Amino acid sequence: MILVLAVLSGILLGEHADRMKDYTLFILAFVMMFSMTGIDSRSLYPVRAVFRPMLEGIFLNYILFSLVIIPLAWFLMPDR
Repeated sequence: MILVLAVLSGILLGEHADRMKDYTLFILAFVMMFSMTGIDSRSLYPVRAVFRPMLEGIFLNYILFSLVIIPLAWFLMPDR
């Protein structure tokens, strides 16, 4: 579904791509953040019921995991 929307928007908005180039990295990061979670689009409603689990997932995946991986990489990787 996302790929189809990306292709269609590229075809329809192709001449306006230079205006959107500053936002593509943020859009890509947002799409990639939720693309592999297996969230069905129908389960996103009502928003209030989904908001807390989404925040918990972001916290666990990006903040807590980073706090574990970065110090491990610092101590385990040899300096060059």
